[in-house]
Amino acid sequence: MALTSKAVADNVFTSYLSKYPTAVNARRSNSLAVPPVLEHVIPEAMVSALSEGLVTTISSLLIKDPLVGTAGTLAEAEKAAISFPTASTEATALRLALGWTGAEASKILDILVVDMFTAVSSNGHLLMNPIPVGVGGGTGAVTVISNPLLEETAASSLATTLPEAFKASGKFFKNDDPDSGLPTELLTMLSNLAATYAAILGNISAAVIYTGVLTTGAVTVSNTGRIQ
Repeated sequence: MALTSKAVADNVFTSYLSKYPTAVNARRSNSLAVPPVLEHVIPEAMVSALSEGLVTTISSLLIKDPLVGTAGTLAEAEKAAISFPTASTEATALRLALGWTGAEASKILDILVVDMFTAVSSNGHLLMNPIPVGVGGGTGAVTVISNPLLEETAASSLATTLPEAFKASGKFFKNDDPDSGLPTELLTMLSNLAATYAAILGNISAAVIYTGVLTTGAVTVSNTGRIQ
């Protein structure tokens, strides 16, 4: 499967509806706005914008793994499953930071954080670059240790991609006026989500297998790739 914002959004909104079936009735439109705001389901539009901003950032990130293996040639990486082990912890931390309480607060943030990254893991994979010379095979481990600057890089990107995705949707401007920008409350929430998403991305985990033509001798190299 390929990582696309639509695939992620579809998965997350399905989860949203499983917890809030009546969300499909939360519709709005504004034919008097310039340009007009077409009818849409508000939670679906929100999830779609979040997915667009997140996937745009993810697709730009360069992931590193230290490869330990055997010398040789033509080493190519298999597609590697990705996981985000701190997603649940970060969702809880965000809830506490926001001061949200009660079961509903946990449900909403589970959708916007945990379910979001479950969808990323389900639809995406990590593909490291081939190594044509010097390596014949081995394994690579993607961890926070091998990617110490990933959280910082992701945070910088998300600070732009999340609000830009909401602007591009045309559904969230103050008074439906593009010149008025996004509401302050929404910008604050997006800033918090950007920090949370970045922390989760910084703790990505994956095990990469390389195969090629083996010779002899041990080899250790650093390689890079991207989530696709």
